Amino acid sequence: MTELNTVEYIAVKSVAEAVTALQSHKGARVIMGGTDLMVGMRDGRIRPSCLVDVSRVRELIGIANHHGSLRIGAATKITDIIEHPVVRQACPALVDAGKLLGGWQIQNMATLAGNVCNASPAAETAGPLLVLDAEVEACGPSGLRSIPVHQFWLGPGKTALEPTEILTAIIIPPGVDGRRSAYQRVHIRHSVDIALVCSAARVVLADGNVQEARIALGAVAPTPIRVREAESYLQGRALSEEVLDKVAELAQAATQPITDVRASAEYRRAMAGVLVRRVLQSAARRA
Repeated sequence: MTELNTVEYIAVKSVAEAVTALQSHKGARVIMGGTDLMVGMRDGRIRPSCLVDVSRVRELIGIANHHGSLRIGAATKITDIIEHPVVRQACPALVDAGKLLGGWQIQNMATLAGNVCNASPAAETAGPLLVLDAEVEACGPSGLRSIPVHQFWLGPGKTALEPTEILTAIIIPPGVDGRRSAYQRVHIRHSVDIALVCSAARVVLADGNVQEARIALGAVAPTPIRVREAESYLQGRALSEEVLDKVAELAQAATQPITDVRASAEYRRAMAGVLVRRVLQSAARRA
């Protein structure tokens, strides 16, 4: 087990300083809220040589309109996202997920980027970001680059970030209508437990029919996934019981669940279909 007092600590004041620190210290890890990282260090699963603290870097904090996009700084707390009026109106699925991310103590410390970079297949915010067609903004020695969020997770605990890169923001692109979006999960204990299965959906309706759809599932595959066959099937159809039955069937077929101490693969597959129905109906009811 790694002793916390043997790890070097650097508090930086800018993104440039953070990148320099990551270049200078092999095995360094960025710390923002630390709600996942510190647990991993305590358990010995994560053994950084150095902690680069970016929690006070002003350019990483805040939510703003940036050239028509909604830009959420990497170190913005989950509580601030939940309470932000623009996010509440434009991205209710993200608010749904934030409210289920631990208790209020965790929400006051945890950051959106931390939840994303943890790369858990059951990450609360992953599904909403997938259905919002979000992009990850990262900065490294070569400057800024954007990564579509569906390409960001490579496997459990693995992301597309290079060792010397830092995630600087989550971007919701212009033109993405997230007002009719929702997120739900199946859990054993409210808030304090990891999702057994989770799902998010976003729909754009015209004359009662689906004009555009995005559906995501978590905790049923090595990474959070989009259910693209179901999305295509929904095009031009009303959300009737028959259509929802078919969508649930397609969602189940897209899963690759495992059996562990918390739930069986069969249960996760069955609940994937149930949750997709629920979040689509919930999203469609939102104005």
